[in-house]
Amino acid sequence: MRTGPPSRGSTFVGRYFIRKMEEERKLKLEMEQKLQLQEETEAEQRYQEIVKLFRSVPGNDLDRAIAAAMNGNAAAMQFLIDTGIEVEMTDSDGKTLLHLASEAGHTDTVQVLLNAGKNAAENVPTAAGGRHAEDRKLLPVARAQVKKERVGSAPYYINPPLLLAARGGHLKVCELLLSFGTDVNTRGQCNMTALHFAARGGHLDVCELLVSKGADMNMKENFFYKTPLDMAIIAILYASLYGPPIRCGM
Repeated sequence: MRTGPPSRGSTFVGRYFIRKMEEERKLKLEMEQKLQLQEETEAEQRYQEIVKLFRSVPGNDLDRAIAAAMNGNAAAMQFLIDTGIEVEMTDSDGKTLLHLASEAGHTDTVQVLLNAGKNAAENVPTAAGGRHAEDRKLLPVARAQVKKERVGSAPYYINPPLLLAARGGHLKVCELLLSFGTDVNTRGQCNMTALHFAARGGHLDVCELLVSKGADMNMKENFFYKTPLDMAIIAILYASLYGPPIRCGM
């Protein structure tokens, strides 16, 4: 039996087989990646078909969107927006998805809705189409602020998202709405502002934010004709006698 270093021929054969094994390994890996991509594509197509099925059922979009807004499911909201839902759809009370998410304090969902509204606003024609550029900038928030709905035959104003967020003490949502152009002194039902709601609710951090953004501390609501400071004092007195103060408005 021959011993000693391998011959040049055996070395060449060994390298050849090693190279072939490496090529086969790479080929197998490529085939696995292609198969995985094909499976993912087929899965995505199936999900798209499921979406089409769900969207063919009247009212389903609204129910799912409302659930996503109220429960803070930002991923579901983004998915619904990507599949073409109308971000300004309203529930039976006339609240938009932005109202619902702001009221519940779901910052990520509010961000998704504001981004969607901003993108839609940027695609609205400018003055030639009848809308000024500044109106387009504030469109998603301003439209929600002044939205007027009817319940039965009685018209009323829904409190703007900023007021709903301030009432709940949702600081991050308030910051987000203000960053998108919401007027810090916008008024809602009973002519109240976000500062009225924050002061009455005892939300110091929200009050500090609103004041730093120029909130009018002397503005009076038209139910008790009180300023935000007055509302805070009233809330303290009311709570000491009767428990939590009543809410004015939606």
